[in-house]
Amino acid sequence: MEKENKRDVVGEVINGVMSEPTEYGTLTLVIMWTLGLPLMLLYVIIKYSVKGTKKLVKKIKIK
Repeated sequence: MEKENKRDVVGEVINGVMSEPTEYGTLTLVIMWTLGLPLMLLYVIIKYSVKGTKKLVKKIKIK
């Protein structure tokens, strides 16, 4: 139930930003991008580094 509500809120925000290309809307988009991209990169880096360390641990255990 909460997931649906969050999705609705996000949808409303996105629709609001798209339908009103005001300074506020553009600012929100810029903030979303500047915060979102580093977070995505960080997530990917952490995900792969965790995979890498797990593989290393397995190799060390085998030896």
